[in-house]
Amino acid sequence: MKRKILTGAIVFFTVLGFAFGKEKILHAETQYFDIIFDESTRESAQELYGCADDVLEELCLQFKVKPNFKIPVVLTSKTEIFNAYFTNYNYNHIVIYDSIPQENMMVFSKSVKSTFTHELTHLVSINSKNGFWRNFGKIFGDIYNPGCYITMTSFFKEGASVYQESKNGEGRLKDGFFLHDLRQAKLSGKFPGYTDCFGARTIYPYGTTSYIFGSAFTEYIIEKYGMDKYAEFWHRGINSNRLTSTAVFKKTYGISMKKEWKNFYDSIDVSGIEKNPDSINGIRKSNLKNKSLHLYSVIGRKDGTDIIWDETTESVFLGNKKLFTKTGLVSAKASHDGKYIFTTYADPNHLNQQIKGGYFNTENNSWKKLEDNGIRQLCIFNKDGKEFLAIVKSLSQKCSLKIVPINKDNSILCSVEFPRDEVIYSLCSDENGNLFFLLKDGLKFSLCRAAFDDNQIEYECFHFENIRPSNLSIATHNAGKTTALFTYVEGKSFPRLAVAEINGNEMELKLLQKDFSGGIYSPVMKGEKILYAARFYTEGALYELDPVEFQKTFNSTIINAEAWQPNLVSAETESNASDLNFSTYGKFLYPKQTIVPLSVLNSYYISPSVYYTDEIDCLSQPSYSYLLGITVLRSNPWDTKHIGITAGYSPAKKAGGTGIIFSGKSSSGNFTVNNTLNSIFNIDGFMQANNSFGFSWEFLSGNISRIMLSESNVFLYGKEDMNEETAGFYLLDKNQLNKKYLYDKNILSIAYSTMRKTGSKTCETAGFKIAMNFKNVYATTDAKKEESIFDNMIHYENERIQFAQLYPSLEISIPGLLPFDCKGPFIYNLPLYVFGTLFQFNDSFACLGAEATLFSWEVQKGFGVIPLYLGTLTLKTFYQEEYTTGLNRNMEIRYMKEDLDNFEFMGKNKYAGGSLVFILGGNTGALADKNINVSVTCKGVYCLEGSHKGETKFLMTSALNFPLF
Repeated sequence: MKRKILTGAIVFFTVLGFAFGKEKILHAETQYFDIIFDESTRESAQELYGCADDVLEELCLQFKVKPNFKIPVVLTSKTEIFNAYFTNYNYNHIVIYDSIPQENMMVFSKSVKSTFTHELTHLVSINSKNGFWRNFGKIFGDIYNPGCYITMTSFFKEGASVYQESKNGEGRLKDGFFLHDLRQAKLSGKFPGYTDCFGARTIYPYGTTSYIFGSAFTEYIIEKYGMDKYAEFWHRGINSNRLTSTAVFKKTYGISMKKEWKNFYDSIDVSGIEKNPDSINGIRKSNLKNKSLHLYSVIGRKDGTDIIWDETTESVFLGNKKLFTKTGLVSAKASHDGKYIFTTYADPNHLNQQIKGGYFNTENNSWKKLEDNGIRQLCIFNKDGKEFLAIVKSLSQKCSLKIVPINKDNSILCSVEFPRDEVIYSLCSDENGNLFFLLKDGLKFSLCRAAFDDNQIEYECFHFENIRPSNLSIATHNAGKTTALFTYVEGKSFPRLAVAEINGNEMELKLLQKDFSGGIYSPVMKGEKILYAARFYTEGALYELDPVEFQKTFNSTIINAEAWQPNLVSAETESNASDLNFSTYGKFLYPKQTIVPLSVLNSYYISPSVYYTDEIDCLSQPSYSYLLGITVLRSNPWDTKHIGITAGYSPAKKAGGTGIIFSGKSSSGNFTVNNTLNSIFNIDGFMQANNSFGFSWEFLSGNISRIMLSESNVFLYGKEDMNEETAGFYLLDKNQLNKKYLYDKNILSIAYSTMRKTGSKTCETAGFKIAMNFKNVYATTDAKKEESIFDNMIHYENERIQFAQLYPSLEISIPGLLPFDCKGPFIYNLPLYVFGTLFQFNDSFACLGAEATLFSWEVQKGFGVIPLYLGTLTLKTFYQEEYTTGLNRNMEIRYMKEDLDNFEFMGKNKYAGGSLVFILGGNTGALADKNINVSVTCKGVYCLEGSHKGETKFLMTSALNFPLF
């Protein structure tokens, strides 16, 4: 009993510590917002404080929504990957990860304000509710929004938000990098149907389809029909005027979505662009291996060999030789001589996702990882025979450049702080010890050169006009002349090649004025030619370009260098911003909630199932039979802690009770914890108390390996909560049901895994996972054996039941037994999955098997009439063997030698068969999500050996993939 009390105390204080741990937080209120921040995000809070109300009123005017809101907006710099989200779970709120944008998001002059506008558009459009739903939400919570969850898909939600962020001449709809996929899909003959873009796609480009096609279509229909009609469309959709968004569209616009999509398709201009770059003189496909449906970036060269980053698998190659794979790889760039590869990566081993940096030495295959957080760029340069490390760090919307010596104490030799909203990116160096980088100042861009001397850094910048550059690389030629390559877009052009020849303080900028299919990404000098990556909507490829063949298509401009100066105008503007009237934020949970007019109170019963089966468990699944009641849910506004209170009653059982629910998670997703405590009473008084607890923790232990720890516990004390029908099945009388029982089940698992994706397709995985699992069940009662449900149950001795198993398991995935790459959306190289467990059940010795994929097809097709999305269709074959001892012993692993000696006498079952698996998702409302689907399996099983030898069974099963389950 002392052990149980100790276990309970550990569980309680784990939950309590996670729930109540916090740091000093501030907030400032405007008419419509409660802006929550800490000292590191104070400037961003001040920026929103001065403009948030105006942005909301403007959006409400456009969508014809009354600005009747009070919305918490959280600004945090703890998560270092630039992003944001809006949710109405429990209540409307916005969370912004206040960090500098990634290279592909350099589209805003003020990233915080524009990102806020994007998320606020979600809030306003989704709250286009009529009077009934608005009043209902005031009482029961903002989550009650049928159109948001049933009708309107992310295609329209993200379309509206990207359109609004782009209205003032900036944003993604004004950016050629963002729009490239749209035009490229048409050029490549891969333009998706409108039902394919709703959000249910499960492979690349699943993350961008709704944004790109949704926003471009939104811009098209608003320009054609006007904003008033678009606001009407949202009002109809949110108030469930029709079941699906396509039906709402036809009702609003008087034309089917199919016809309007065809008109939209026809409006996209790709005239004059060759479909296949191979057919153009001066361009040829690289000899490097190009895998189907992979994306590539060229990051440098070493000794005449190309260094390639396979973004799909997070791997870096020297030619066709893999150097390393790094989970969470954000950026990779090689030094000018290819000796080092500089990386930044998302480190999930924290409660908030942080950005770390490190570099890989290609000469001795060694890693050097930096301990600091917030590292955006790094590179090593050589000055006077000494190596130095340049590091770009960020906090909120500010960057700094630091110089530290290599292999010393990493003391900072010098540091330069950049003003807010000035961003350094694409950092690199040349062989003469100069640093080069691209600089974003608002939406003005420059190529900068920096020289480090006497612990000082001197800058000079070459300013660009009307272009957005990316993917800078450097090559040094004779006589001190430096050639810089980068890709650029001008307006909505395809990504194009730029060549900058720098000689002293003068730069000749040559801009290629021609669009090529696939665009030109990450160009690198390869002798007299240029190696670059192309992207064809669903996949990428590597090409070589001869610039001599395109001399006439370059536009040349001379640009003189200017000494670097901080943006004093911007700094002065910030200092004159509205005063921020703030106070300490001390609320554990935000004072808004969701009220559910149902109870989620649950109960259990102990059954004698262990007498009839080989399972070592005798606890039922939780029974939710107390639905008559209420549940109140509350959370903090950054969604890491959730608490609920529930109360319910069952007229059939004439019993009721209350429950407390807690769940928590880290922002990085590596840690989750949950606990549910229920207490039930009937007319005779106390009936039952039960508690269920679980947590999971996952952390990286290497470049790709992970260690996973999970724990689940169920504790029950009290009487059986079993209906008469179930009691009759187990031949239990009323006297046995009225006895009090104590039950405790604990399952602990620790696993080591190298499982990872080797491609974008569903079946492309490789690695292994080994786990050790411990399951322990303890049950007792004050009643005599013959008066309790324990009568005739195995493992009953000394007035209690106690049994346990320690069982290992192993899984291995091989991406293909046949040594060739599968083309297009198909898999036919026989991926193999092997698995095995020992001693999982009381009389089980081993279960071993293998499953081979014969054929897989990434259909990725949505349907309009019936709102379903077919993701993947897979044909598999399998073989499985089971060995049983029939002894039902505790800790069977202790008898392993004895079991092996008696192996020939064990019970044996051998099966073979095949299966057809469909992955189906919904294609309307919130169901159009890659994370929500059903795996339907049609299986045929033939028994080769065992008690059912010669028998064939056909069955159909389904498994729901849903984040809440």
